[in-house]
Amino acid sequence: MDPMIVPECLKSLSYVEKQLIARVHPVVSLYKIKDCQYKYSGNVINFPQKVQCIADALPHNINDLSSIITIRLDNSEGHKDFLVRRKAVTEALVWLQKNNPFYKNVVINHQRCKDLPTCENVYHKMKGYTQAETSDNSESDSDVGNELIADKNDTINFTDVPDLNTFSQKEQLNNSFGEEIIKYPTIGKKPLSEFDSPGYFAMAFPHLFPYGKGDFTMPRAKKISFSDYVKHLMLYHDGRFAQDERFRYFLMNSQMRWQALNAGNIFTQNNKIFSDMTILQLKEYLKEHPNVVKNIIFYASRIRTTRPYWNSRCSELLEMHNQLGSPTVFLTLSSADYYWPDFFRLLGYNVLHLTMSERRKLLSENPLLFESFFVKRCTYFMEECVKHKFNVKDFWYRFEYQHRGSIHLHGLLWLSDSPSIDNVTVDKQKEVIDYFNSIISCNNPNVNFEVISGHPCERRLLEVINTDNDYINLVNTVQRHTQCKKGYCLKQKKGTLKCRFNFPFEMEEYTKLIMDGNPFKRNCVERNDP
Repeated sequence: MDPMIVPECLKSLSYVEKQLIARVHPVVSLYKIKDCQYKYSGNVINFPQKVQCIADALPHNINDLSSIITIRLDNSEGHKDFLVRRKAVTEALVWLQKNNPFYKNVVINHQRCKDLPTCENVYHKMKGYTQAETSDNSESDSDVGNELIADKNDTINFTDVPDLNTFSQKEQLNNSFGEEIIKYPTIGKKPLSEFDSPGYFAMAFPHLFPYGKGDFTMPRAKKISFSDYVKHLMLYHDGRFAQDERFRYFLMNSQMRWQALNAGNIFTQNNKIFSDMTILQLKEYLKEHPNVVKNIIFYASRIRTTRPYWNSRCSELLEMHNQLGSPTVFLTLSSADYYWPDFFRLLGYNVLHLTMSERRKLLSENPLLFESFFVKRCTYFMEECVKHKFNVKDFWYRFEYQHRGSIHLHGLLWLSDSPSIDNVTVDKQKEVIDYFNSIISCNNPNVNFEVISGHPCERRLLEVINTDNDYINLVNTVQRHTQCKKGYCLKQKKGTLKCRFNFPFEMEEYTKLIMDGNPFKRNCVERNDP
C-alpha cells in the first residue's frame, strides 16, 4: 500500500515532461481557471498509447502527445506547464527503468531524447489553439463562459482535452462533422480499465508511483475497497496525490464509475430478467415498463454529484418542508480563503508575510487541506454556535464551489421559536417583522467608517482589541458588491444591462413584508447601505 517517496529526478518535472515519460495517458478534461485553481468536466477515458497497446519506447514525441490539447486566452508562451528539458526527461526515464518494474522492459529511445529541446517552452508544438476574445456584450447565460473572459488581464490555461461542449460524445467519436472536431486518441483500439490492468496507475502516473508500488491492481494479502484506497492516497503523508492537478480528478471520476458499476451489478442481481438482455432489448423493455426506470434511478442516487443523487436530496428537503413547514432562514457561509491566518499556519506560513500571488499558489497546490479546513470549520460553527445561539430545530446544508474554485456553504435553518411564515395574516405581520428584526440586520453600524489597514479576516480573535470596531470593519470590508461589471454580473434584460444580484438595493427606513397572496413575497429589511 505504500507508494514510497519520490526521488528528486521525478519531483521537478513539468506538466508536459510527465506526459513524455508516461506509458498510459488518461484523458481528463482539465481546466485551469481564475486565480490558478482547477476544475474538470466530463468523463475520464483511458487509452493505451503506441505499439503493442502500451508504449514500450520512450520518451514520446512531443507532437504525438494525444492526451494534451491546449487552449489559451492569450498569446504568451512563458507558462511553466509547457517547459521541456532534455536532461530532466532522460534522467527520469533512466531512473524508472532501474527502479520501476513496469518500466523494466521499456526501451529508451536516445534519438528521441536528443530531439528534445535543451530547455524550451514547447507550447507552439502542442495541439494548441488561441481562443478569440468574446464580446463583452454577450448575452450568454453561461457563468463559465462569462467569468472566464471577465478580466482581459487574466492568463488562463487549459491543459489536457478541453470539453468544448460543441458536439456530443457520439458525434465526436464518429467524427461526422469533419476534421475540426477535437477527437479522442485513436492509437489504442480499446480503452484500458484502471480496475484490472496491472500497474495501470504506475504507468499513467510514474511521478506519483515511482517504484510501481501501491497500485490498486497490485496483489495483496488483504483485499481493500476502492473507496478506502482513494482515502489512503488522498491522505498520504507528503500530500502529493491530493496536490497533483490531474490525479485527484482522475481518481474521483474512477471512484464514481466504480460505484456506478457496483450499483448496476446489484440491480441486475436483484432483477435477473435484465442479466442476459442486449441494449436494444433493454430499451424496448423500458418503453413497455417505464416504472422500472425509478428502480434504476434509486441505485444511481447513491453516486454523488449525479442528477439522481441531487433529486434524492431534493426529495429530502421537500419532506422536511412537509413535516416542519417553511424554513426560517437561508444562509451562506463563504470562505475568506486568501486571508485566514489559521489555514496558512497549517502550511507553515504567516499570512502577513505572503503576497497575494503566493497565497493563490498555496491554495491551488493544497485544495484538499483547505477544503477539509473549511468543512471542519463550518461544521463546528453550525453545530456548536448557530445551533445553540438560535435554538435551531433542524437544518440542512450543502457545500458548493464558485467559478474561481472556492468552496462555500448554502443552508436552511428551522428555528424553534420562530412564528409561522406559511400563513401570515395582517394582524400577524408585526410579530413576523419583530422576529426577523431580532435576528437579521441589514444596517451598517457606521457607513462612513474608514477601513483600517490590513484585511479584518487576517486577524485572529486574540488579536482583536475592540470588538465593536472589528465588527464595523468586517461589515465595511466583506460581502460587499461595490462594482457591477460586464461579463460578471451585468446581464441583458429586455435591452438593458441589469445586475443579476439586483444591486444596488433600495434604502428601507423600516422592515416590511411585501404581500403578494400568501405566503408573503419577500421581506424587505430596514437598510441604510445600498
